[in-house]
Amino acid sequence: MQLFSEFRVSINRNGRFTPNTRDKFGFGAGAYHTLKANEMIDVLFGFEYNRTSQYLESMYEGHVANSTDLTYTFHSFSIPITARTTVGRKVNFFVDAGAFVDFILAATRKGTMHTYSPDENGHFVYKEFDFSERVKVFYPIYGVSVGMGIKIPLLKHEFLVRTESKYGINTISQGMDSIFDRYYTLAIGYKL
Repeated sequence: MQLFSEFRVSINRNGRFTPNTRDKFGFGAGAYHTLKANEMIDVLFGFEYNRTSQYLESMYEGHVANSTDLTYTFHSFSIPITARTTVGRKVNFFVDAGAFVDFILAATRKGTMHTYSPDENGHFVYKEFDFSERVKVFYPIYGVSVGMGIKIPLLKHEFLVRTESKYGINTISQGMDSIFDRYYTLAIGYKL
């Protein structure tokens, strides 16, 4: 019995989930173990690395500051579990649904900070500067996923193409402007 029976690489893109968010691309890779639940359903359990990015036009930073042109980048270790049903004879089509937990290994943000602070005379002084900093995320991100794809026979194994939507339920960053772990993937893979 093999530990992993499916391997994938992917490109991903966060969607426009808020009017303040723009699309950004990332990538990922994963290895998965398949368990046969019954004749119709397989259960896949795996490990993934995903690098995702989000662009935000602006963010509230406190009473006297806001930031603009922000790019957030997240490096995460993901544990997905999905149920998959497959139809077809030679070429197989499949749909799957499940859940995932993401552990953010590293996160950064960069952009332009705008501050409006009083000087010693009580006059507000405007300052603008570029910044780049780490973002602390101490808790896991969990969510649901749905996907579909096709498996094509290739020698003794299968080549697969799969698309998926991951929808993080809890926030990565909380505040006046929340950031979520939500993105789409397009993956190619090989099933042993």
